[in-house]
Amino acid sequence: MTGQRLFLRRFKVRQKQQLKAWNSVLDWSVWIYLVVPGIFIGCGLYMELWTKELPQWSIDLPWQWFAHITLFIVFLTNRAAIFVEPADRLFLMQSTSWMNILRFCCLLWTALHTSLLYMMVLVPFLPFLHRLYDYSLWQFTYAGLQVWLFGLIFIYLEHGLVSKSGLNGWRKIAAEIVMAGLVGVLFFMTSLIYLDANGLVLLVAGAVAAVLLLGVLRIPMNVEQQIERSEKMKSKTTELLMSQVIEKKPVIRLSRPWVWRTSQKIFRSSDPGAALAELRIKAYVRKLAHVQHMASFLSVSLAALILAPKEAAFVLVPCFMLIAVSWLRAQWGQWITEEFIQQYPWTERQKNYGIVLSRCILLLPASALWGAVAGFKFGGIGIAVAGLACIAAIWMLLHLFLLRAYKNKQVETP
Repeated sequence: MTGQRLFLRRFKVRQKQQLKAWNSVLDWSVWIYLVVPGIFIGCGLYMELWTKELPQWSIDLPWQWFAHITLFIVFLTNRAAIFVEPADRLFLMQSTSWMNILRFCCLLWTALHTSLLYMMVLVPFLPFLHRLYDYSLWQFTYAGLQVWLFGLIFIYLEHGLVSKSGLNGWRKIAAEIVMAGLVGVLFFMTSLIYLDANGLVLLVAGAVAAVLLLGVLRIPMNVEQQIERSEKMKSKTTELLMSQVIEKKPVIRLSRPWVWRTSQKIFRSSDPGAALAELRIKAYVRKLAHVQHMASFLSVSLAALILAPKEAAFVLVPCFMLIAVSWLRAQWGQWITEEFIQQYPWTERQKNYGIVLSRCILLLPASALWGAVAGFKFGGIGIAVAGLACIAAIWMLLHLFLLRAYKNKQVETP
C-alpha cells in the first residue's frame, strides 16, 4: 500500500457512495419522464442560441458581468476536499509520508474537479459572449483559466488558513470574507484591465497558485477540522437529495440571535395580537431558511417582471402577492402549533390579528420592490417611485382595514 493507492481507493469509495445516493433518487421513471426529456429540450434550446437569432431581451444585458460574477460565486463556494477518515487519528497520523501524498493528491483532484465545474458553468454563457461580443476561442480559454487559477488561489489560501491557524466560528468566517474580498478585487481588476486576454495574468496567477500549493504542503494539516469537513462533504449529496423527505427536528440554540439580540418590542400596542405578531416576525427573520426562501422567490419574481411585457407587469404583482400570502399562511400554520406558542391561551381574534399584522410587515418590502420594478418598466425612475409608493400604500391600507376590523371583532376569518 502506498499513498497514491490509498488516495485511489478512497476516491473510488467516495464516488461509489455518491453514485449510490443519486441512484436512490433517479430511478427509471425519473430518467424517462424528467432527466432524458430535460436533456433533449435543454440541448435543443442551447443549439437554437447558436443557430437562430438571439431573443430581443438578451441583447442589452451585460453578459460579460453575468459570467464573471457567476464564476466568482462558484469559486467562493469551493473548498479543498481531503479524503481523511476518523480512524486516521490512530493509524495514518503515524505515517507522515502517506499523509502528505494523500493530501497532495487530494489538492490536485480539487484543481481538476473545479476546472470541470467552471467549464459547466461557462458553457451556457458562450453563445451570448460569442455572438454579442465576438469572443474568440482564446478569450473563452483565457476567461476559464483565469477564474480557475484565481479559484485555486482562494482554495489553497483557505486550506492553509485552516491548517495553520485552526480558526473556528466567526473568526474563520471573517478571515474567509477578507481573503475572498482580496482575491475578488484582484480577479475583477485583471478582468477589467486586461480585456485582450493578456497571457501574463495567467502566468502570474499560475505561479502564485503553484507557490501556494507547495507552501500549503509544508504546513501541518489540522486533522480534526479536515475530518469534520470530510464527513460533511460525504453526506452533503445525501442530505440534498433527501432534504424534502427526511423530517428534521428543530435545533435549540442557546446563543443570542443575530437579529433583535435583546428581544426589544417592535410595536407600542399592548394588544396580545400585536405581541403574537412580534413573536412571528422575530421567528421568521431569525431563521435563515425562511430568509433564503423568500430571497429566492423574490429574485425569480423580479426576473419575471423584468422579462415580461410592461402591460403584464402590474398584473403579475398581485399574483406574486397572492403566492407570498399563501406561503406565509402555510408557514404560520406550522409555527402556531409549536409548543412554546401553544402554552399561551391565544384567542381566535388574537391569532387573526397577529397573522395580518405580521404578514403586513414581512411582505411590505417585497411588495414595494415589485411596484418599483413594474413602474420602472412603464416610465423610468419617476414612475418607479410612484409605483413603489402606490403599491406600498395599497398594501398598508388594506391591512390597516383588516386590523381595525379584527380589533373591533367585525371579521372572523383572515
